[in-house]
Order: sequence, then structure tokens, then C-alpha cells
Amino acid sequence: MELILKTLNNDRLYVKYTGKINIENSNDINTAIKNHLENIKELIFDFEEVPYISSAGLRMLHDIYKTINEQRGCIYIQNANQDIKNVIEISGFQSFIKLI
Repeated sequence: MELILKTLNNDRLYVKYTGKINIENSNDINTAIKNHLENIKELIFDFEEVPYISSAGLRMLHDIYKTINEQRGCIYIQNANQDIKNVIEISGFQSFIKLI
């Protein structure tokens, strides 16, 4: 498990995670990200090395979305595998998370 957070241009946060996102780690990931969200307008998740996201991971994304939305920001997910894209679409999260 590895989590990389990089602030870009003071208002963009790049998040790269390696491993599954599930009940065992979603709270820790959520806390780490939320500690970096002040003044962030764009949050970019790189899911290239995320093979799976559970419902706990979806709750984490929704919780982060609520914070970003209050700041009038956007969430993007890039490099997601087809299974994760399907989960995002079926859950209706594509209405507030853009898959790129």
C-alpha cells in the first residue's frame, strides 16, 4: 500500500494509491486526503494501480466529494480499470466524479 499526494498549482491535488481500497484502509486514505484539501479546486485520483474499490471506498469518495463540492471543486479519476469504471457508473457516482 502506497499513497502519494502532490499539490499542483496550489489548487489541484494529485492522489496516487497502490492497492485495493476497502474497509481496511478507506478511513486512513480519507483522513490523509482531507488533511490536504484546503483551497483545492481539482482533486485527481490516479487509479492505475488500484485493482478494486469496495463500498467502503465509494463512501470515502462520496465523503471527499462533499468537502470538494463545498469548495466548488471537481473530482477526477484517471487510469481506472474497466471494473472500477463500471462500479462508478452503476453507483451513479459519475454525476459528481469525472472519469478521464
